[in-house]
Parts: sequence; structure tokens; C-alpha cells
Amino acid sequence: MFIYLLALIPVERYLQISAAWGPDFAPDDSVILYMTNLTGEAQAWMKPLDACPVRVTFEAEPINYALFHPVRNWILFGMDREGTERNQLYLYYPESGEVNRLTPDDSVIYRFGDWSPDGKILYFSSNGRNGRDFDVFAMELESGRVREIHRGRGYMGVSSVSPTGRYMVLYRYTSNVNSDLYLLDLKRNHLKHITPHEGNAVFRDVNWVPGDSGFFLLTDMGNDFFYIAYYDLGRDTIIPYRSFEWDVENISLSRDGRYLYYSINEHGYSRGYVLDRRSGKVKKVPLEDGILSSGVFSHDSKSLALVYSSPTDNADIYLYYPEGDSVVQITSSPTAGIPPSTFRAPRLVSYESFDGTRIYGFLYTPEGPPPYPTILYFHGGPEGQTRPYFSRVFQFFLSRGYAIFAPNIRGSRGYGKKFLAMDNGGRRFDALKDGEYAYRFLKENGIASRVCVMGASYGGYMTLAMLAFYPHLFDCGVDIVGISNFLTFLRNTGPWRRQLRIAEYGDPEKERDVLIKLSPYYRVDSIRAPLLVIHGKNDPRVPYTEAEQIVKALRKRGVPVEYLLFEDEGHGIVKLENRIRAYRKIEEFFGKYLKGMH
Repeated sequence: MFIYLLALIPVERYLQISAAWGPDFAPDDSVILYMTNLTGEAQAWMKPLDACPVRVTFEAEPINYALFHPVRNWILFGMDREGTERNQLYLYYPESGEVNRLTPDDSVIYRFGDWSPDGKILYFSSNGRNGRDFDVFAMELESGRVREIHRGRGYMGVSSVSPTGRYMVLYRYTSNVNSDLYLLDLKRNHLKHITPHEGNAVFRDVNWVPGDSGFFLLTDMGNDFFYIAYYDLGRDTIIPYRSFEWDVENISLSRDGRYLYYSINEHGYSRGYVLDRRSGKVKKVPLEDGILSSGVFSHDSKSLALVYSSPTDNADIYLYYPEGDSVVQITSSPTAGIPPSTFRAPRLVSYESFDGTRIYGFLYTPEGPPPYPTILYFHGGPEGQTRPYFSRVFQFFLSRGYAIFAPNIRGSRGYGKKFLAMDNGGRRFDALKDGEYAYRFLKENGIASRVCVMGASYGGYMTLAMLAFYPHLFDCGVDIVGISNFLTFLRNTGPWRRQLRIAEYGDPEKERDVLIKLSPYYRVDSIRAPLLVIHGKNDPRVPYTEAEQIVKALRKRGVPVEYLLFEDEGHGIVKLENRIRAYRKIEEFFGKYLKGMH
């Protein structure tokens, strides 16, 4: 009876399960600012440590992030319009309720970087010069004067300003797996490249120590996994600090320099630790079996704000106190009246692919014995990673009797740099074979009756590719903002992203033949399974024309294809009304083709 009642809960209830993320401390540590979708779409709220939460922003669009000014109780937030990702910067003054827009041009992307220590200057980057390259600017808040401090090249921005305000670290990405850091001496106006390296390496998460003598960072330079390193400014050298047999995913240094927080990604699960640099002792954060993110120390260095979620826990904010080794939950995001006891956790499983490579993934199963109608779900990226996060959508489909298998095929993060590079260029065919062997795993183990392939972004590409390359295997597909043709995608994606994506997928001038062979559009005659395509009209990453051309080609051939285009969305469907419409359509589609009810 209980299972029957659970199956009656509509998808819109699941989509209104809320989450909290993005914590930041007020200058006096009395208030925590955070993001939540409690009202349906992301807005900023404040939680005084001794009082109830208060909503801060009331924008018509979802906002992207919010953080406190370093000295005043002012709040900076970023927002774009209708999914365009052309982020603008705004400053909110709680004393008056006034919101002041700081950036003037809706056609330009403005990325917040950091503050000067006294809070008088806001540093940011923007691509206003030519739409492709990002330059770095300083904005004086009192006068509103903006001046260019560095003319950049490519995907560049501000990573961090040193505690005295003399130095700024800039980052520049040439691909998603290769970046560099530059040290800008603001006093001398001198720029220095501090991360020369060979091959691919990423340098990120800059955390200055007090006194400007150097900073901690994460890098995978010369190593298969990300590790903690230290840049010594006086010696101009990067020194390995701590490494593990997994990626270190986040680090944060307390403001007094005493505590270093770091989390390790073990098969997708976060293991959080705090190192006391005075005593050398390490304490494990008592939040396990899920994912830890953020990691922001209070100004007095006594507490650490973390976001924790698990497959059965929607994301909330917790404070960890290193001195007492204790945790306090700060937010309590409601589950739309759905009992958390009904949420189901996955099993970490693995299978051997065609060449002996071991592929790991998360298998969710509903109540009752197998086999089940099964969703084979591919993450985005391609260098993303499916992790044991809380998914409203997964929990809804589990309540409807579907199983879900989410593998991390070659090219996924979390399993080292070598594994990450195993799908580059023509080797992407091997990643497609991993998808075929995921299907075999489901069938050979008696898990799946019928199988539908589904994914968003690169997962949308994988959906189309599975249907095109293995047309006899799958019963249907759901492609959300996916790539159908690498040539047109690389031609039409946002100019600031083009070189990054060429570095990942291949150069259309030099590797045209391989890109054609990998594109589902050129194998459209092979696709026979029913397909649902969902896209946002304003998508700057994967233009909606990728959806239009595959839909048109399939309809011409008489293949069952349904299409939803949202005029006010971008790379993903974020507005609650649109999400409800999209997932009602997916539920209907699965009922027709995955449960075999047509």
C-alpha cells in the first residue's frame, strides 16, 4: 500500500525538493549567506546563527551566486538572463534594500574574481573587447571607476588577491585539462608566468597564507591525480605538499593559516579532513557516504562551512568546528512532503569493457525483484563524473519502478589523468564501446528488461551516439541539450569556449574526418529507436541548432521523435515551470516506450 501511494506522488513534488549551497560568512561571522531554490528557483538567503533565515534577493531570474563584501554587510551576486550565461554583477545593500547593477552590457560576460583586502576595489574579468578573450579589470566601488589592469588572451580570470593586496594570481585555461597561473605584482605592474610545464596540467584553488609569502593550490602536474602543492613566492617554485591515490578535490585555508581543509574523491565519495598545521594532527570530518563541497572558513578561523549531500540527503549547509571536532547543521531544506526514508541509495558496481578496462558506476534499483525497465544515464563533460549526489529526478523515476545505471566511462574525472585522456580524438569510439558494455552488464546480470539511454550536454551526445552506433540495443532515448554534429557544434558554440572545446574534441580543420565519423548526425539513417529531444533556445554552449538538425533529419525518415524547445532557457532547464513541463513529458515518454505501454 505504501509503495502504491509513493507512486502517486507527481513529478512536480519531487522537483520542489529544495537544497542549500554556496555558503559565505558575514564580516563579523554572525550571519551565513547561502543559495537555495526553496521558492522554486535559486535565490540568496541569509541565516543569522541565532535566528531564522531571511530571503535576500527577489530577482525574476535565478541568480548564479552570492557572497559578502569583505568589510561591509553588502552582498555581491551574479545573474544572467534566460540562460545566456552572460553574467552581470550586482551589489545589494541590506540597510536600504537597494540593488545596484555594477556592469552595463547584457552582451558581455563579467566574472567576479576577488576583492582588495580593504574592500574598496572589486576585481573581475570580461570578454567585452572581442567576445573571445577575457581581460582583467579593477572597479573602485566608491567612484564606480573601472580600469583595465591586464589585457588577456583566451579563457582568463582572477583567481585570488594576496592578503596585503599587492599580488594577484590570474588563471588561464587552454583546455579543460590544461591551465596556467600568472602572478601579477599590482605595485610594479609586472606579470610573471609561474607554472611552466610540459603536457597537460591544471593549477587551481589558490589559498594564500598570511603575509604574502606563498599559497597552497591543487595541481596534477607530473602526477596522475590532483595533489596539494605550495607555491613559494620567494623561491618562485611549486613544492608538492600532500598527495594520495585519489584526486584531492577541494582545499581551503583558514584565515589565520592554522587549518588546511581538504577533501578526497574516492570513487565519487568525498572524504573530508582538516590538518592543524601547528600540531600536524589531522582530523576527519564526520560527514560521510556522500559529497562535500564549498569549504569556507569563518573570519575568526574557528568554523568551516561545508555543503553535504548524499543519494538520500538533499544538500544542506553544515558547520564543522576543528577545535571541538563537532558538526552542526545550519540549514534544513524541505523535501516537499516526501519522506526521506523513501529515497533509495545506489550500489557502486563495476564491469569490464571490451579491452579489459574496468568501468565503475552507480546502480539504483527500485522496490521489487528484477528485471526492471532501466535508464542508462550518461553524465556531461565529457570530463564530468557521476557521483553519489542527491537527484530529485532519479528518486522520482525510482518511485515509478525504473532502475538507473550511471557509469563513469573512460574520459570521466575521478580516476586519474590517464583515464581522463582515454577518450581523446579517435579514441572516443572506445568510450562509445564502454556504453555498449554498460548495456551488456545490465542484460547479462538480469537487471534490465528494456533500456532507455539518457543524458544532458555531453550525456546528450552519448544518447544520440548510442542510438546511432548501436541501434539494435536501445528501446528509446532522451537527449537534453546534446551535441549531434561536432562540426556544427564547434562552429557555433560561444567564441570564448571554442578553443577549449577544440582541444577536447579535435580540430575541425585537421581532424574533420574523425569528427564526422563520431557525429550521430552523419549516422542518422541508423537511428530507429524513439527519441525525445529537449533544448534551450539561448544555449551558448551547445546551440539549439544541434537539436533542430537531428529532429528534422529523424522526422524526415519517419522515426518517432518528440521535441521540446524552451525559449527562456540555456544549457539546461532551470526554471521550475519549465522543469515540470520537461519531466512530465519524459515520464509520459518512458511510459510509452520504456515500460512498453505503447
